[in-house]
This record gives sequence, C-alpha cells and structure tokens, in this order.
Amino acid sequence: MTHAFKTWIVVTGILLGLLLAPQIAVASDAVLDIGVVASDQPFTARQVLRGDAGPWQRRDVSRLHFSGSPSTVYWLRIQATLPESPDDRWVLWFDRATLTDLSLLQRDNNGDFVEVSRQFFRPEPDEPTFSSGFRFPLRAYGAQSLELLLQVRTNVAVNLRPMLLAETEYLSKDRDSVILLAAMYAGLLVLALTGLAMFIALRDRIHGAYVGFTATSFLLLLAVNGHAYALPVLNVLAYWRELGILALVNLLTAFTVMLARAFANAGRDAPRSDVVMKWGARLLLVLALLCALNLRAFLPQLQIATLALWALSGVLVIASAVQALRRRRALARPMLFIWSMVYFSALARGLIPLGWMPQNSVTMYGFQAGLAFAAFLLSLAMADQVMEFRKQRDRARLAMEQADASLKSEKVRRRLVESLQSGLRAAPVADLAWIALRRMLDAVSQVVPQRRSAVAVFGYQGGDHLIAEPVAAKAHFEQLLSARGGAMKGLCRTNKPVQLRLDDPTEETAEAQHAEAVYAIIPLPMPRPAWGVLLIERAAWEAFSQSELREASEFVAMAMQAADDARAAQELAARTERDPLTGVLNRQAIETIVSRELETAQARRTPLAVLLVGIDRLTQLSERHGHSVADDCLCAVAELLRQSLTVGDCVGRINAEEFVLVLPGKTLEQARAIADKLRLGASDIRVPSPLGLCQFTLGVGGTVRASAESKLATLLDRASKALLAARHRGINQTHVIAVDTNTVGDSDARLYF
Repeated sequence: MTHAFKTWIVVTGILLGLLLAPQIAVASDAVLDIGVVASDQPFTARQVLRGDAGPWQRRDVSRLHFSGSPSTVYWLRIQATLPESPDDRWVLWFDRATLTDLSLLQRDNNGDFVEVSRQFFRPEPDEPTFSSGFRFPLRAYGAQSLELLLQVRTNVAVNLRPMLLAETEYLSKDRDSVILLAAMYAGLLVLALTGLAMFIALRDRIHGAYVGFTATSFLLLLAVNGHAYALPVLNVLAYWRELGILALVNLLTAFTVMLARAFANAGRDAPRSDVVMKWGARLLLVLALLCALNLRAFLPQLQIATLALWALSGVLVIASAVQALRRRRALARPMLFIWSMVYFSALARGLIPLGWMPQNSVTMYGFQAGLAFAAFLLSLAMADQVMEFRKQRDRARLAMEQADASLKSEKVRRRLVESLQSGLRAAPVADLAWIALRRMLDAVSQVVPQRRSAVAVFGYQGGDHLIAEPVAAKAHFEQLLSARGGAMKGLCRTNKPVQLRLDDPTEETAEAQHAEAVYAIIPLPMPRPAWGVLLIERAAWEAFSQSELREASEFVAMAMQAADDARAAQELAARTERDPLTGVLNRQAIETIVSRELETAQARRTPLAVLLVGIDRLTQLSERHGHSVADDCLCAVAELLRQSLTVGDCVGRINAEEFVLVLPGKTLEQARAIADKLRLGASDIRVPSPLGLCQFTLGVGGTVRASAESKLATLLDRASKALLAARHRGINQTHVIAVDTNTVGDSDARLYF
C-alpha cells in the first residue's frame, strides 16, 4: 500500500466520520412505550385497541422487528411521554425501510380515526424527494403525553426505529441526513461518469466492471433509501418493488467479484480460484436476471439465493485479496481493506431486518458510506492501474522506439558497409579518404539528429580534408577549427567522444556572440601525427546521449578501417601486379588484361594491336656498363612506353628484356607508327654510367588480332616472331606481321595504369 493511498484512506475516513457524527448524536428526548400486535384478520383500529386482535407485546424501541408476510398486519401502539418544550409541534419519524405500507391512525375532533399513510415504493406527492425517512407531523396541544396507533404491512423482514422529535430537531436531523446522502449520491455519480469516460478511452474490462460497480451502487443507494421511486424515469423501479432491490444487490455483487478477480490477477498462480470467481460472477448475473423477471411468487427463495451467493462471493473476494497479498501483488493491501469494509458493512446492514443488529444511524448509513468510500478508493486504484498501464505503454513504446532505432541504425550500418566496399574498391588512392569520410558523414546524419556536422582530417593518407553537411556550413566549421582546433586536437588524443557547449564564432552581432550550441566531438582513430575529428552540432538545449556518441564513434571507426583496408589492399595489389624494377604491369597482370581485351575485341569486332619492345643487344650493354646501368635503361624504356600511352592502352614487362604494349582499337598501320615513334624517342635517351653516357636502341615487333583469333598465346607468339624478325634485320628496326582482320575501328576504350 503506497503512502498516498494510506493518506487518502485516513482523510476520507475522517470526512465520513464527520458526516456520520451528527447522525450518531441525534436522539429523542421523548420516552416511548412500544406495543405490538400481529393479526391476519381485518380488524379495525377500535377492535385492536379494545384487545380483539390480542394482547399488546412490549418491544424495545431499538429492536422493533417485523418478520414480514403479505397476509399479516402489524399494529403498533406508541405511548409517548413528552418533555417540557415551548413548541408543541412534533414529528414521528421512522427510518426508510422496504415495507409495503406504514399508516398512522389519529383521532379527529369527533373521535373517529384519520389515516395518514406512507409507502416505500409509492411516495406521497407531499413528501420531500430526498427525505431521510417516513415522517408524520403531530400536534401535542400542550399535553405531556401522546398515544399513537400505527399499522404496518410488509412483504419482507424489516426493522423500524420510531423517534419522536421536536420539529426543530427533526429539521436539523433531516438536513444532516440529506447532506450525507447527497454527498454520497454526487460522489458515486461523478465516479461512475469518470469511470465511463476512462472505459470509453481505454476499452479495458476492469474499467467496465468499475463503471458497473459505481453505477449499480448509485442506483442501489437510491433504491434502499426510497429516493429512486420519487424521481422521474427511475420511478419505474417501483414495478419490481423488493425484487428490483434484490436485482441491484446481485448486480453489485457480480461487479464486485469481477473487480476483485481483475485486481487479484490469479489466472496463472491460482487458476481454480480464478475460474470459480468467473463463474460466480456469471451466476450472480443470472440471479439478477431472474429477479428482473419479477417472479413475486418466488420472492423468499430469491432472497435466500441472493443471501447465499452474497456470502459465497464475500468469501471468494476476501480470499482472493489475501492470496494476492501473499503473492505480493500490486494494491493487494488496499483491495483487502476495501473488500473487507464493503462486506462487513453490508453484513451489518443485512442483519438489521433480521433483528440481529440494532438499528441506528451507524448501521443504517455505515454501509452506504462504506460503499461510497470503497468506490472512491477503487477510483484511486484504477488511477494507479492507469498510471501503471501508461508506464507499461511508455516502456513498450520506448522499447519499440529503441528497436526501430536499432533496426534503422543496422540498416544504415549495412548500407554504409556496402557503399564503402563498392566505393573504395576501384577508387584512386588519393580519393580513398575523401570517399570514406563523405559516406560516413551521410550515414551519421541519418542516425544522429543534428543541425549540421562536419568531418576534418589533417595529414591522413598524405592529405587534409574538411567535409561539411550541408555544404554551406563549411565556412562555419573552418572558422570553428581555426579558433579551437588546438583544443580539439588535444581532445582527440584521448580517443574518447565528448560533448561541449561552445559559443558560435561565426556570428557577428553583439547579441549573437553569446549564442551557444552543443557539439559532439568524435575523435577519428589514426596514427600520429595525423589527427581528425567528427563534429556534430545541435541547439544548446539538446544534449547528446551516450548511445548517440557511441554509435557515431562506431560509424567513424568503420569508415576509417575501410579506408585503411582499401589503401592497404591497393598497395598490396600494386606490389603483386607491378614489376618491382620498372613499375609497369608484370607478366601475369598484362596477360590478364590482354585476354580480356581479346574477348572485348572479338565481341565488338574491333582491332587489337600488340607491340613487343626490347633493347637491342641488352646483354652486351649489361656486360660493358654493368647490371645497374642495364636496369636504368630498362626503367627509361618503361617510362618512354608509359608516356606513349593513350586512352585504353597499357604496357607491361613480359620477361627480363622485353615489354609488351597493348593497343586496343589500333590497326597495324597505327601500331607501326607508334613503334617508329618509340624507336625515335629511344635514340634521344642517355643513361649515365661509369664509362660516360650510355645510349641504346629499340627493336619492335608488332601484330594485330586475326578476325577469329581468341587465344592469347597465339597473339603473343606472333608478336614474338615479329620482334625476332626485326632483330635479324639489325638494330633499331621495326617488323610487323599482318593478318586477315576483317574488322572495323571502335573508339570505345578503357584507360590502364
């Protein structure tokens, strides 16, 4: 039980005590001598007073019990000794009970009896709508005693409490009673309407049961106090008379069982008890329906069935609260208090008609006040349920948002990985860092809400980069780095993401100089002396969460790792595909390219020329000038060949002495012209050596792809034969071998490095 719940219990209990206190304090100063006689014969008042109906039986005023029978008439004689009072106007007052008829017989001036009748289910028009009981105005005319004769008819057992009050006392008592009843009616009506609104909003069964509980309590109190039968629309309940009250009692008990079952929530821990309570509520609803059928002949049986099911439901409800308390369910203690209060106060009220409980204001109104109090406490419990529901909904929404954010982050992460793989695979080495940083910045902007962001690197992979999102924010971040770059570099050395609130250095007005923004500073992992930082800007009141900083750091690490891996892969590929001496493609790489170009030329029916280039008498040159000079000559030839390349051409070293030049789209005549140009260029090359400047010449053999040729070995073999023929002719010679091509030129080509 929460502290707030205990406070409400105490405060409401005090208020109810204050409302009941005036009722407890009221007592009659008149001394009443009560006599009762019962008869099933139609005696007149004179016959009864004469003793024809039997002797009068004295009764205690607080235990005036009538067992109830449709054929029995109860005669009540009241002999009152009046106290001294300046006012001779008196009121004979009875609590409202479910009797059929209560009549006061008074003698007129002629000695005849005049009957004034009061009915529970048919109030007289002159009676107040919300009167606290049956009232009979009297005049004493200075007498010190009164003798009153009353006739009582009832179908059910009732208990009456006659009180003879001065008119002023009666008005005070009636006012206090009406205030108490009006407070209970208003409270129950407001709670019922509030519960209905909650039920419409939430569509929850427990709120529906609460609406039924409060609405039925409201109608039941109106019915047992007799006020429902004096109100428009509700006066139709008079058709069912006592059976209508029994139907409301069964409905209230059914809704009580439903609420207790919902709060106990014993479906998993005590399934049998839960099933019993469920069928108990259904049985009570069936019994309420039987009462609504207005089967008057079965009134005693329906009374017994109602009492039995009410007692059984009380045991089930209190037992369920005790079990919930043992299982430490939420609100178990308040529920045990509420159900105990409802059932024990109802038990006291139900024992009054049987004569087992004295009839007074506490026993009469205690049950009604307890029912209203229970409805109020249940509203607090329902509010607690709503709060718990909202907490669960908020937790579920938060979990869903986290799941959606995680799913979105995972999608962005996967797209980033794929874009890095595809973008860095064939990118130039100089562009690797820029591509990785650009795509990382795009990915971070999708998962971390921001106003603007930028990534800056200095000395990474031999270059500096500043990339901003949006692009217009680049000047802002340039000034920010210029003003605070040193401090940010120091923060990046810690390799931990931080967030700082900084003044905006780009604003010029005096007012804007104090404008602040919060920045997430994410260090980029890279070897010193290079350093880099990811900057994410937000408004000053929007801080970054640790999860956002962690996620941004993960994206940064992924991008930097991808850039480093791509650079390492390209360096490794360069070492494995390039000739270590000359830097051109090695034999394996050039053969792969020639094979691919053969397939392309055959598919497009375009020409493909191949030149095989070698230094004349390289062995003699090496023996004379040394191996290092020979290597320098080979490097000079490789550089000459690289300079002669056009779009789509490539060059490679096919063995220790020879280079191959692949010319896609070139005819044999074009290849011969290129060969002559190469020989002419080689004649101008001078390589330093210990013996002076070394000069060399080139021998070139060329050929083109035949029309149906698709094998690399055949093409290279023919080019080798052409080079051999050129060398047989002497130094600085070109020889080409023509074949039947039947092809046309095509300008589409690729560039090889």
